[in-house]
Amino acid sequence: HADRIFALSSGAIITLQAALKEPALAKVALYEPPLDGNVFGKLGRDYGRVMSKGNLGRAFITILKTIDDTTFSLFRTLPAFITAPMVNLMMLAQSKHNKEEPTLKDLVPTFYHDLIIIDGSAHLLAEAGQLKADTLLLQGGKSQPFLRSPIERLMHIIPRVRQVTFPEQGHMAADNTGDPQLVATELLKFFKEDK
Repeated sequence: HADRIFALSSGAIITLQAALKEPALAKVALYEPPLDGNVFGKLGRDYGRVMSKGNLGRAFITILKTIDDTTFSLFRTLPAFITAPMVNLMMLAQSKHNKEEPTLKDLVPTFYHDLIIIDGSAHLLAEAGQLKADTLLLQGGKSQPFLRSPIERLMHIIPRVRQVTFPEQGHMAADNTGDPQLVATELLKFFKEDK
């Protein structure tokens, strides 16, 4: 079975929890686990409001404006009444042409699950000191402070830990819209080291 794992965002929360319970995980790499429930509580309310109206484009813009990632700068800086229709059209076109993998239209409604994961994660900061795995904490230098601050806190709590910051990247650095090669290079170095 695998003993090394990488996860991003809410996936990093799940991975942190798994690593606390599963000693077979020897090396854990976490990219910005969003452990600040206060910010995401407001996002959850705003997201829920626009999702109840069935406006997926507006829901996506709501997420982007909170995360404020540099990857989608056009969508997060223009007013939502302009960008939401553009995103809805983009989603429609994508769903017509892409039949093999999930589209943005498929993924936006699943963000509700991310919010549930984030909401139930506050206890992990207190428990992280029990982590046995070698841990690599990754963050983007252009990510919002509420995404970087959990990394700073975890650096003082996790026993065997190191940190890498990608100065020119945001929260989506590991995604194809960011710089996945940059992230992969650090992951390869970390995972290849002797335990």
